[in-house]
Amino acid sequence: MSFGFGIGDILAVIELAKKNTKRFRRCSKVQSLSIVLQDIEDELSLPDLNAKQKSELEEIIVGCRDVLEKLQRALSAYGELRFDSRDVGSKAKRIWKRLKWEPDDIKEFRSRVTTNVAFLNAFRGKYTNEMLHQIKNSADLQNEIKIEIIKAVDGMFLLARLNFDSLRGKKSAKVMRKALNSLPTGSDAYRDAYKDAMERIEGQLDDERDLAKQVLSWITCARRPLTTAELQEAIAVEIDETELDQENFTEINTMISVCAGLVTVDEESKIIRLVHYTTQEYFEQTREVWFPDAETFITTICVTYLSFETFNTGFCSIDRDFMERVRSNRLSTYAARFWGLHARRASISEKTLDQALLRFLENQANVDASWQLMGADDLPESHLDQGSSDWSQPPYYGQFLCRGSTAMHITAVLGLETVIQLLLYSGKLEVDPRDSLHEKLNYGRTPLSYAAENGNEKVVKLLLDTGEVEINSEDQFHQTPLLYAAENGHEKVVKLLLDIDKVDVNFKNSEGKTPLSRAAENGHEKVVRLLLDIDKVEINTIGRLDMTPLLGAVRNRQESIVKLLLNTGAVNINRRNYEHRTPISYAAERGFESIVKLFLDTNSVDVNVVDSYHRTPISYAAQFGSELIVKLLLDTGKIEIGYHDDRGLTPFSYACVKRSEDIMNLLLDTGRVEINHKDKNSMTPFWL
Repeated sequence: MSFGFGIGDILAVIELAKKNTKRFRRCSKVQSLSIVLQDIEDELSLPDLNAKQKSELEEIIVGCRDVLEKLQRALSAYGELRFDSRDVGSKAKRIWKRLKWEPDDIKEFRSRVTTNVAFLNAFRGKYTNEMLHQIKNSADLQNEIKIEIIKAVDGMFLLARLNFDSLRGKKSAKVMRKALNSLPTGSDAYRDAYKDAMERIEGQLDDERDLAKQVLSWITCARRPLTTAELQEAIAVEIDETELDQENFTEINTMISVCAGLVTVDEESKIIRLVHYTTQEYFEQTREVWFPDAETFITTICVTYLSFETFNTGFCSIDRDFMERVRSNRLSTYAARFWGLHARRASISEKTLDQALLRFLENQANVDASWQLMGADDLPESHLDQGSSDWSQPPYYGQFLCRGSTAMHITAVLGLETVIQLLLYSGKLEVDPRDSLHEKLNYGRTPLSYAAENGNEKVVKLLLDTGEVEINSEDQFHQTPLLYAAENGHEKVVKLLLDIDKVDVNFKNSEGKTPLSRAAENGHEKVVRLLLDIDKVEINTIGRLDMTPLLGAVRNRQESIVKLLLNTGAVNINRRNYEHRTPISYAAERGFESIVKLFLDTNSVDVNVVDSYHRTPISYAAQFGSELIVKLLLDTGKIEIGYHDDRGLTPFSYACVKRSEDIMNLLLDTGRVEINHKDKNSMTPFWL
């Protein structure tokens, strides 16, 4: 539909409105203006307006753009409203005054949208043709309808449309007037209107009611917006069938018509969605009332779809074939990526779903296909057009995914303990299989490994209880389940694994790091405590580049971990790495004052330790301008400030290079600085 101005203009205004609404999040007037613009955006899908209505809408757009641009300038000029501002309401009033813009004008905008655009278009257009004969011939009743709806909606554009829908099918003028008197108003108007719409859906013929509920269930519960093509395929799926039947497809217009005005389609993106953000909020609050089994239903549809014969060939080794698969099966990427998330909220004990799950998960070829499809859900729609992609270039979808990932692997990753139980009960799948990156390359990860990495405690327990899993199974990176759990801070999983006598608490990965090393450097205090309680844990274990748990914690500024390790009394505080550097050397270099103080408080740290570059902790502190650390070190009374490194530079030399007068003065106050000391370039500190 043409309005005489570009869609880009409208979208620009809407984006500006959203931006300002975030800044004025507690200012209802600006939020109202933003809603007006969203309403205008929604109305773009309606039939053509006449010239007068187009002109009116264009004037509203220009007016909204003007006030929002003024708001943006005011924000920049006065800076009174920040994202964390308090008392936004009073500050917003001052901004409005400076703009010379009356907040009531926003309400006028809303009323003009409703009365001059929505009402005229609706009443003179599609709605009039559907009214009863006696209403079409009654000017008084038409006028009464107009007045009552305008009064009820108070400028809320969408509500006018919903109220019109509620009047359809009224058998007489008396019934019509009774309905007018009960139109929803006030703060709960939208909620009441949505409830009324759902009651009308419930009153439709069985097939229409069921279709509407399926459509609304999918749109409300979908983990991302759905295209019309995806929804058509979803609605067409038949349980126990092995392929889609084109004769079972439903027209999008039919879907929209049975949903009582609650659903619309974005013609540009082909996204089918609810008409307003408040509609989504309503269904999120009432989904258990209107479609309580939605997640179970959607999960069943997804896994039934993924079980289709078209996916029986498994992995696509050629990108062209894979893209053709996606193009021909539009729901495939959504179903593959999100079936597990829907399953988490589904009733797995439901017989139909159980059967559908087993039919899918016990077929390795279909599982392989879905694993590959899972990574392509963000595929641009343009890639799905015939001939749109250059197949000599990446993305090479799925060619580097692990092959041989079974249903046990996938459900372990997703944390679907009830599905794992179902699979274990069926007894048809190996409990502890290993996947692989390539048919000839053993990757070696087990379901237990994935479950531990993702913190899926219940799945880990189920697998351990079978007694059939290798507790210390390692992959190509020599990572065990305990290593994965420890490095990710999954305390409960770590505890479960530590309760198994055979677990190797000091197993080293390809970097020579143990579970304690990984937990320490990542700052997982609770996991570190659990590991330190194990007598067999090696607290001074050495990894690649002579990295210890203490050194890893220091380098990543994990102060609480450093304190835990020091409190054991067993940690080697002066352990050197491959550069002969100790933990205090790194702490001094990086400006970690509190950690330096922890080391000094032990009274056993070597404050003059010299590394392979002949540098000491105070040398690094002076170089990087850490005045507090320099002072802490000097206060020990043990510092040798005359040490020079392999370039002949002393701590005082570095302070001069840094132009740090405070550090220079601290060093000079010791009375032990050689101010004329020459480096290897015969330069004195003051010449640097």
